[in-house]
Amino acid sequence: MSKRFPVLLTSALIALALPFIGCDIGGGKSAVAVTGVTVNPATLALQIDKTRQLSAAAQPNNATNKDVTWSSSNTGVADVSSSGLVTAKAVGEATITATTQDGGKTASCAVSVTLYDPVNEVETVKVLSEPFLMPIEDVFTITGRDVVVTGRVERGVVRVGDEIEIVGGGKPTKRVTVAGIEMFRKLLDQAEVGDNVGVLIKGIEKPDITRGQVLAEPGSVR
Repeated sequence: MSKRFPVLLTSALIALALPFIGCDIGGGKSAVAVTGVTVNPATLALQIDKTRQLSAAAQPNNATNKDVTWSSSNTGVADVSSSGLVTAKAVGEATITATTQDGGKTASCAVSVTLYDPVNEVETVKVLSEPFLMPIEDVFTITGRDVVVTGRVERGVVRVGDEIEIVGGGKPTKRVTVAGIEMFRKLLDQAEVGDNVGVLIKGIEKPDITRGQVLAEPGSVR
């Protein structure tokens, strides 16, 4: 056998392998870098001792590592937990910032803390006590699971396990069960006015629900 044959064979194998350099072993995909992040809401007014959950969304949606860390510019006015829960402590202003672990991208929420206002408190309680309503902005499915709809809660509160109705869009009203609630990769027990969430629904197929319909407390929308 020619001594050149092993050399030629090795060169051929290297050439065949070149297209796969940069891919994970086992057929996995290369890591997708974070290019930006947003925080919701971008501004927030709180009264002392009140709390509000912030959410952060890293872009693109298929980024490999979407985790963020939270920080406050003034913890004496407004502190923030590792999960993005803001607690108002004193009158003043603070900036709550989310920083991505991948790439150090940042986005922030401007927080203004005021004294207790009984008038606004009554209005907030009134809105929360109204029947739940959430217009549907998008619909999709998760492999092996049920239908997920996204939107912003306009009034009331919805909890995991609640029975709700899908109304409008020229379709018959359907009663379904809330199987889960998620806000930017965080599982919640409930969602309330102002929250942008995904609601996991049992008892319906994707073709039976469309953008423009609403999720509502049974009997509250005709």
